[in-house]
Amino acid sequence: MTREYSDETKAYLNEKERLAVSWELLSYAHMLYSRVYVFKNFEAFSESFRTDSSEPPKEYWEGLHREKLIDQIKICTAFENYNKSFLLSKGYIVHTIDGAKNKALASQQKTKPVLISEFLKSNSFIRENQFSEIYLEGFQNFSTISFSRTRNEQYQSVIGLEDQFLNYLKGLNEKRNRLHYYKNYAGAFRVETYLEKLKYAKTYGSELLISELKRIEQLQKQLD
Repeated sequence: MTREYSDETKAYLNEKERLAVSWELLSYAHMLYSRVYVFKNFEAFSESFRTDSSEPPKEYWEGLHREKLIDQIKICTAFENYNKSFLLSKGYIVHTIDGAKNKALASQQKTKPVLISEFLKSNSFIRENQFSEIYLEGFQNFSTISFSRTRNEQYQSVIGLEDQFLNYLKGLNEKRNRLHYYKNYAGAFRVETYLEKLKYAKTYGSELLISELKRIEQLQKQLD
């Protein structure tokens, strides 16, 4: 029974469990993306740059300052989940492989995804004792691969995000990584270009998440 298996292991049991985990990751990603402040309030935020008032409306301050870092975290986290969900749905490992036990596969995983079927050839589901859950051996503390790794060329040859969107995510992630010494880093920017990028990210990201959820749900129906 699947409840005997650890949560981190269920995705590698069979296709049904793998798609269930993939759907959960996507569902969370879609929820986060739908809550990005500048996406939810895009029209009002855009209009806030065009006001004649000496004091811009609240959408301006929320979007450019108070919610800015939170939005960056939401967007990056959503597509970190999306990337891992997509890899899982296509039959690839998303947990970090332990190099001590799987040297060749761990080395491969640094630059390109590893198939679950390949990993299972040399790693087994085990139980340490009669009271413990069953888990899949060969992982490094069940941590997952990094967001930056899922954005590299070989991983993206599977995932297939548009280059424009990848560059957008890269820029946001660099800003998110400043959390240990965060300042607003406002800088100068051209308003129309900034808003165009936001509109593109809002539309492309939202449509992609919805489309992928529908694809996974269709695959799940085929297994029923």
